[in-house]
Amino acid sequence: MKRVLIWISVIALVLCACGKNTSPTVFTVGDSVVSAEDYALYAVQYLSVFETDGEIDAAKQNEILGQITDQARLEFVEYELAKTKGITLTAEEEKKAESNTDMFMNAFPDGFLKKYGISRDCVNRAMLREEYVSKLTDQAVSDMADEMYESVKESYADKNFYQVYYLLFPSIRYGADGQPMREDDGSYMTLTPEELEIEREQAEKCLQRARSGEKLEDLAVEYGIAAISGEQKGMSGSYAPAIEDAINGLKTGDISDIVETEAGMMIIRMDAENDETIREEALRYAAKDKAKESLSTLQQQWISQSGVDKVSMNEDAVKLDLKAMKADLTK
Repeated sequence: MKRVLIWISVIALVLCACGKNTSPTVFTVGDSVVSAEDYALYAVQYLSVFETDGEIDAAKQNEILGQITDQARLEFVEYELAKTKGITLTAEEEKKAESNTDMFMNAFPDGFLKKYGISRDCVNRAMLREEYVSKLTDQAVSDMADEMYESVKESYADKNFYQVYYLLFPSIRYGADGQPMREDDGSYMTLTPEELEIEREQAEKCLQRARSGEKLEDLAVEYGIAAISGEQKGMSGSYAPAIEDAINGLKTGDISDIVETEAGMMIIRMDAENDETIREEALRYAAKDKAKESLSTLQQQWISQSGVDKVSMNEDAVKLDLKAMKADLTK
């Protein structure tokens, strides 16, 4: 009976160990252990994403490992902070992490990840961390955007927010995808003088028809310019002077004269002027952009407050040959 109990205890210990990271510890952040296996995974991700010109000598290896250390510190600090703030994952988010794990595991040749000691469990833990970190940073940006909203609102108080619909009769060539075509030197492919004259005549006829009551959307299709025409929300002061001059003074439903632009001749219809809904959308968007710009500063505060930059590292645990890893990746 005693022998049976001993075997049960051994099996239980083995099963418990299977779900944990037994790779040598490089450093810790709170309850999280950053292991040599994590470093190997970061290295694979780095070399897979970033181009590294030339050979990876000792200096380059140290530079990359330094960047990996910075990335690991930030990610694990954010992960611990997310847990402290009570952030949890939904079943759908956990499923997404599993799916991303499968895609990552299948992205490399058989045996490659195993050669560098990277297990599926390690990859899955990384994908789950990414979900936690994403929720943390999204919430942080949202909170900062709310705080910045009033100052953004004040700075845009004198702006007119509007929505227009425009037709563009081009002076440059456009592809079927609606994107301008370029010459070998990068410049735009322009129309011939004869083609420009045809476009101008069509623009003039179109303007007459629009002011007679025909819809610009229908005319865009008829004249074959729907792919380069369309609806646009904007703010006074955002466009070239010629377009600004044409828009200023337009009331809802008004149609502009022909506007000469670098891309061609435009006809603009004002669909909504001084629109509060558009203003609110734009201000929220601007506040969020401003918050995103401030995120890196907040992240540095998180790192400083965590003290992770003062935690000693077991550098001997990181036994990576990035030159060999890069060669294996490019085989």
